[in-house]
Amino acid sequence: LPTNPMAGREEASHSYRFRNAAGEYRWIEDHVTVVRRDEAGAALELAGAWNDVTARREAELSEQRLSRLYLTRSRCNAAIVRCSSEAELFPLICHELVEAGGVDMVWVGLVDEAAHTIKPVARYGYGLEYLDGIRLSVDASDPRSNGPAGTAALSGEPCWLEDLATNPAMAPWREEAMRFGWTALASFPLRRSGRIVGVFSIYLRSVTGFDRAMRELL
Repeated sequence: LPTNPMAGREEASHSYRFRNAAGEYRWIEDHVTVVRRDEAGAALELAGAWNDVTARREAELSEQRLSRLYLTRSRCNAAIVRCSSEAELFPLICHELVEAGGVDMVWVGLVDEAAHTIKPVARYGYGLEYLDGIRLSVDASDPRSNGPAGTAALSGEPCWLEDLATNPAMAPWREEAMRFGWTALASFPLRRSGRIVGVFSIYLRSVTGFDRAMRELL
């Protein structure tokens, strides 16, 4: 706050996020006013109030994410037209989703039918070492097929996973995921000529996860 004694009732405001005792993340907006100063200009008395602006802030963030994802979709469509091979396309898609789309990490994996595994072949973003040595299965009898990637590959449907810290599907990978602060992830099946050949997965560190509009666009 300014310390000029002639400046009168200076005000300041800022917003921040915190986690309450129930484990919920809330957005708070603070407003503080200097009510009285001493002769040197130092604040002697403050008056303040705070408001819970969670709904408004999350709506703003959702709108920002959607705008970035629409831009990303346009860029990815251009890349599909421009690229002549999967080896060229996959890294570019990962790059665009992070840099333009605002997600934290993306990787593409292809199914190894002989080994019944999914092998990452392209990646981009924060915490890429999370994928080093990761074991992902498409063998339904293997517990490591129950994660998002395995579920998407086996079901042919997108798999959305929120609250990674407690979700049982993340048990084999939870410790590493928590090290990088992941809070939500989604995996999508990749098809070639109608047959599922791989997946691509998106990771977030956002407490809001994937809202409905974001899911529909993705």
